[in-house]
Amino acid sequence: MAREQLIYQILSISKSCRSITDIANRLYLSQPYVSKEIHQAEVKYHTKLLHRKPLPIKLTRAGEVILESLEKQLELQNQLLIDLAPFRDNSASYIKIATNQPWTTLYGDIIYKYLHKKFPSINFELTEVTTDLAEQKLLTREIDLFAGKNLNNDKIVSNKTFTNRFYFLGSVKNLV
Repeated sequence: MAREQLIYQILSISKSCRSITDIANRLYLSQPYVSKEIHQAEVKYHTKLLHRKPLPIKLTRAGEVILESLEKQLELQNQLLIDLAPFRDNSASYIKIATNQPWTTLYGDIIYKYLHKKFPSINFELTEVTTDLAEQKLLTREIDLFAGKNLNNDKIVSNKTFTNRFYFLGSVKNLV
C-alpha cells in the first residue's frame, strides 16, 4: 500500500505544481526518485500519467482516473482499519488531528489541553503536516481533523474557530 500512497500523493499534488521538481520539493523527496516512481507507475498501468511538456505539467485523463481510484482505495483501507479498531486487543480509540507548523507552534498545546479537558475519555493524536498533505490525508481518512487554513474542496467541511484564518476541517463522510 505504501507505493500506492506515494503515487496518490504525487498525482494529487501535481495539480498545483509546475514541474516534477516542484512535486519533489513539496513532498521533500528528490526529483530523480519522484520521476522513477512516476515512470514505474506508468509501466504498471501501461499509460502516461502526466503531460510533462509544455509546462506546467498536468495529469492525463488516465492520471485523473488513477488518482480518483487510488483515493477510493486508500479511503477504503483506512475505513477498514477504523472499523476493525474496536476488535483489536488493547486498542485505545483515538481521534487523529493534524495541524501545519505555524498552528502547531502557536496553538498545539492549547488545542490538546482543551480537548483532553473537555473529552477526557477520548485519546487524541496530534500530528504536524503541510496543508496539501492534510487535504490528501483527510480525503483518505488518515487523519480525522485538520486545524489550519480553509480548503476549497467539496468533500471537506470547514468550520471557523476563533479567527478568520483558523478552521477545523474534516471530510464530509467523517462529519456526517
